[in-house]
Amino acid sequence: MKPSKLKKIIQRPLRFHHQDIHEEITELKNEIADLKNLLQDVRKGVGKLVKDASMRMPQSGDDPWS
Repeated sequence: MKPSKLKKIIQRPLRFHHQDIHEEITELKNEIADLKNLLQDVRKGVGKLVKDASMRMPQSGDDPWS
């Protein structure tokens, strides 16, 4: 087998594998973006809960029974 023919045989699968890797990277980027959005929603929810809880809690030194 000629070296150039062998090189072509090797290059074809590598080219497809390379394209597969790029597709997987794109999918991972999309999943990371989705996770960032979910994390932002969780942070907002936690912040709201903390704010609501701090509004209900008496301040130190306040007598809750008066």
